[in-house]
Amino acid sequence: MSGSHRDDAPVVTKHFAQRPPVVVTPSGVSTTSDHPQRSSMTPFSTWRMPSETAPQERIFMGFPPLGELFGATHDEALVARTAWSEVANTIAGFLPVEMVVAPGDQEVARSMLTSSIQLHEAPLDEAWMRDFGPTFVVGENGQLGAVDWGFNGWGQQPSCWANDAKIGAFVANLAGAELVSSDLVNEGGGIHVDGRGTVFLTDTVQLDRFRNPDWSRTQIERELTRTIGVTSFVWLHRGLFRDALPGATRGHIDILAVPSDDATLLLHRQFDPSHPDFHLYSECRSVLDAAAARPTVGPGGFLTCPRHCGSGMK
Repeated sequence: MSGSHRDDAPVVTKHFAQRPPVVVTPSGVSTTSDHPQRSSMTPFSTWRMPSETAPQERIFMGFPPLGELFGATHDEALVARTAWSEVANTIAGFLPVEMVVAPGDQEVARSMLTSSIQLHEAPLDEAWMRDFGPTFVVGENGQLGAVDWGFNGWGQQPSCWANDAKIGAFVANLAGAELVSSDLVNEGGGIHVDGRGTVFLTDTVQLDRFRNPDWSRTQIERELTRTIGVTSFVWLHRGLFRDALPGATRGHIDILAVPSDDATLLLHRQFDPSHPDFHLYSECRSVLDAAAARPTVGPGGFLTCPRHCGSGMK
């Protein structure tokens, strides 16, 4: 859906130690000695979402379908299909890949993907499996679960999303995972976890009136505790400026603040004072610094990464 600017440089912060539940908001930090209330659907969460860097068994992707976003013909969609295929073929050298393909696209997908990639046919509106696909979780006995969030096209964007809204349950079935249904409208790119009980998220996504108009912050936290097992919440107010433009996600966390392991966090930084995102870094730092200052969270330090990679790109 969106991407960061090429003149961005990440910042690394040492992350949070194991602790009691901590709630971090733009206006401050509060801690509780007891676990936050869970949804009435289950008294305690038995599910835990691993970090993105934890070992994985396989990867699910969606092959770009013909349509409004990628193009009405194969020639128009070729750029996207080539990019998706290159990513899938590369991953397949390390992990099994399974690709959901729209009806009528099996032949072209097979011609662009390595033979080891398994294809599954299902109607698609787009190909952002990270967002409309399920969030995989692990039970206390090691069983695999899959959270099927509500999906309405990133807050009712002006297109049709009926097919994508069904993919979470479809992929959960393919994976043999226990389905964990949720009424919370959310996308995979709207949350990031450290694998130790903390979730990073933004107000502009989770509290979006076009996603969850009747949900309070407390209700969202309870539902995330129930579904992905988190007990600490780091709320950043907004995402990148570009991600607030029409057709974008309204502030996904996955291009703003991303745990790179269970001890570090990559934080977006814009160095151009004239750029709309210039002050975003300091806003995020104030929230993260407030969290790091709490005895129950632990100290943190920041390391600025080089602005240019070895090839000279920003």
